[in-house]
Amino acid sequence: MEQILLNGLITGAQYALIALGLTLIFSLMNILNFAHGQMYVLGAFVTYYVYGKLGMPFIVAVIASGLTLALIGAIFEKYLFNPVIKKSLREESSMLLAAGTAFFLDALILIVFGEKQRSVPALVDGVFFGETYGLDIIIPYNRVVIGVIAVIMITAFILFMQYSKPGRAMRALAQDKTAAQLMGVNLDRYSLIGFAMGAMLAGVAGSLLVTITGVNSGIGGGISIQAFTMIMIGGAGVISGAILGGFILGLVEAFGLYYLPGDITYLTIFVCLMIFLTLRPQGLMGKPWGWLMDKKFIIRVIISLIVLLVVIPTVLIVTQRNDYLYGITSVAILAMISAGVWLTFFMGRINIGQGAYALIGAYSAAVLITQLNLSFWVALFLAGFVAALFSIIIGLPILRLKGVYFSMITLTLTEVVRLIAIAWTPVTNGPRGITDIPLPGELSIFGLTIIPDFATMQNSKIGFYYLSVIAMIITFTILYRLVNSRMGILLKSLQQNEELASSFGVNISYLRVISYAIASFFGGVGGAIFINLTQSVYPTTFQVADSINYMLYTFLGGLAYVFGPILGAFVLYFSWDILFIFKEYQLLIYSGIMILLMLFLPNGLLSLRLKKWQNQFYK
Repeated sequence: MEQILLNGLITGAQYALIALGLTLIFSLMNILNFAHGQMYVLGAFVTYYVYGKLGMPFIVAVIASGLTLALIGAIFEKYLFNPVIKKSLREESSMLLAAGTAFFLDALILIVFGEKQRSVPALVDGVFFGETYGLDIIIPYNRVVIGVIAVIMITAFILFMQYSKPGRAMRALAQDKTAAQLMGVNLDRYSLIGFAMGAMLAGVAGSLLVTITGVNSGIGGGISIQAFTMIMIGGAGVISGAILGGFILGLVEAFGLYYLPGDITYLTIFVCLMIFLTLRPQGLMGKPWGWLMDKKFIIRVIISLIVLLVVIPTVLIVTQRNDYLYGITSVAILAMISAGVWLTFFMGRINIGQGAYALIGAYSAAVLITQLNLSFWVALFLAGFVAALFSIIIGLPILRLKGVYFSMITLTLTEVVRLIAIAWTPVTNGPRGITDIPLPGELSIFGLTIIPDFATMQNSKIGFYYLSVIAMIITFTILYRLVNSRMGILLKSLQQNEELASSFGVNISYLRVISYAIASFFGGVGGAIFINLTQSVYPTTFQVADSINYMLYTFLGGLAYVFGPILGAFVLYFSWDILFIFKEYQLLIYSGIMILLMLFLPNGLLSLRLKKWQNQFYK
């Protein structure tokens, strides 16, 4: 017991140091810094070279890591986040920029440092054996020293925030920006200082922990998720909450890994976190908180249908470009799944968990087809309904959450579903997945063949193209009708002010759950089509990164436009393919383009030419 407790406390101190920087940035700018884990990795690599390769004192390496990341954070805030926040119509647009910076740093780290695992010498050699003192403890001295340093740095940070002039100014901005500015606090200056300090703390945490765990270019995303988990437990934007969340996660992880298998431990943590946030959404330390069509529109719709259903497939068949045929099919599926994300945004929630419902729909269809021998066409709709059913069960508690609390808990959903898919071997076949899924069969009504058996087609990719594009058209037709209906008007009222809408008699709980179920239905159907296209499904078919991508498609197209996810998915999908020629620089250039788009078009691509149509597309 002593061993587990000590491991948990030391790990908790390290986790708390990581979470401090993230919660500081959020409290000042309301930004979820997805690149926090990548900043940790950069700090670790700086220490690796300064301390491990050059042989300089460890304290010099820590200072170098902190200053390097502080400079990067200051540049990000001044030239990226601050301009976007000022120009954007909605604060959520900064999330696309944050994801872009995370991808950018991931690519940069991979190019500069490679994939190899690196480690540095321990600060102190030797192992402490507690038997001498009657304790059941065995722990390296290095871990103890790093834990003590982490506690000292956390204490220094608290004293700085409590008693220094910049610390008091940042606390004032975190509590009430307007009041702080009226009292003379310079928002731009202290936002810059706060972002630099948040990045510096991430770099220092990486500098310390590289002596224990080493570092490689692929751990940034996992570190970010851990940091989000900590601030959800303690309360977003609350310094004391981040510290408490770090220690709680460290202790829970230590006890869980001792008594449970690794995957089950993290699945249990995520499920308990969801239940906890349902009961206390602000965390432990946080504060509670028409269908109109004119002739021009009809003409545009007709032209779009002709292009999608006649021109594009004809050209691709004649030119025999099956690669583009597959690409546009994928874009249609991605856009359909992203439509659910857009609908969730429309009612005022930031949804980063759509991949969970795509994976539920994918496995539902695979099981219904391969194990129950149901027709694909029946399984397709059942997959959507299963995803919607799960969304109702999950949504009833979590839709009470708002803002960052809802977005962070949805971020964990995809990982929870993935872990369930791994663990539920009798149904999902575990990590090996379900393969050899048959192609869609014939669909006939009263003996009349409506859709032929895909297996009999000369090129089944043509069949999947039409299936995906028609499904996308139906999805966005439903979405457009919904947004311009009475229900759409009520949903928009939820986005603007839920309390006011409720005071006028709007059943906000019913609207939220129904909308979330519709959004998840889109994800489930999209997932079912995708795994029939690939003829296989695995726990990794839809991951957290995919959920983030669906959000990116929505942002890039424009939150103010119903059809934004189609353009966003098209641009990002084919941009990635086109940039393949740059090889190891592909991700770097891709994320750079994403950042530039957010700087110059923070309200989405469709805002470039379609501002005059905004009222038509977004009621």
